[in-house]
Amino acid sequence: MLPLLSRFLLHALVCVAFPFILSLGFDLYRQHVGQPMARGVSVGLATMLVFYAFVLFNLLMVAIPRAAVRYWLALVLVLLVLAFFNTLHPLRALGFALLCGGLCAVAIAMTPLVTSLLHQCRR
Repeated sequence: MLPLLSRFLLHALVCVAFPFILSLGFDLYRQHVGQPMARGVSVGLATMLVFYAFVLFNLLMVAIPRAAVRYWLALVLVLLVLAFFNTLHPLRALGFALLCGGLCAVAIAMTPLVTSLLHQCRR
């Protein structure tokens, strides 16, 4: 039960952190490069679609106990994001792919640590 709880806590935390880190990355991009050329509703809707896919994949990762399968699922998410954005916005595709893959990898890698901490707190 504790591994499931630790997976849920970590993947919920990265889902909450996603919009904040995205906003931070966008602000850094604007400071160093300038305003992006793409504007309008379609870019915002695409961002929402990637966020919803990120949340869905993280919910799936909570239910899967094996770390190797969760890493493969994170890789599938990265490839889907790259395929979705790469045609029109290649720089944005790299940013979103790194953000999605990095947050998923951090949550998966920290699961054993958080599980052991929960075991120690339980005693």
